[in-house]
Amino acid sequence: NAKYYELPKIKILFHNEEFLVINKPYDVRIDGDTSKGHTVLSLLYNQIPNLPRPLRNVHQLDHATSGCYCLALTKKSAGIASVAFAKRKVVKHYLAIVRGWMENDEYVVEQPIAEIPNNRYRMCIGTEDNPGKVSYQKHLSIQSIYHIILLSLIRLHPITGRRHQLRLHCQFLNHPIVGDWHYERQIMDYTDTWRMMLHA
Repeated sequence: NAKYYELPKIKILFHNEEFLVINKPYDVRIDGDTSKGHTVLSLLYNQIPNLPRPLRNVHQLDHATSGCYCLALTKKSAGIASVAFAKRKVVKHYLAIVRGWMENDEYVVEQPIAEIPNNRYRMCIGTEDNPGKVSYQKHLSIQSIYHIILLSLIRLHPITGRRHQLRLHCQFLNHPIVGDWHYERQIMDYTDTWRMMLHA
């Protein structure tokens, strides 16, 4: 009964006249066709009806990723933020739970990332025939934990911002992110969680 159905609330982390920073829920798209489900923008407009329109995206988070997401409220602030992201002046950190024991305290991954022809759901490590774009990030191990199988909690610091970069680089290290349906199952034949364990 629609009378008793409540839309999920999005947590507001910061809000002024120029920017809105939210805690994006996992498995929610930023924008797009709402006939396929609620989007971040549709939920925000329902929650805060007087928000300016349009809200402007200045960076991206995957549908499955949760965490800090910044929206610009004016054209000018969108331009400023977009330049800051493009010039890599924004420091980005993510937390992830990955499969296995991360033996070293720090890893640096510089594998290029390329598109897979005729596959819009996955990316791949670049090859000579399909070189892709330079991608660079650091992995910092925080803690290893046991939960039926061995897992590690890690901090990810991407320098570049390629599509699926964190997910693909973790798979490259043979430590896929738990719950990452597109990349974890390339190494594991199952996943046992309700979501992808990646948070911005």
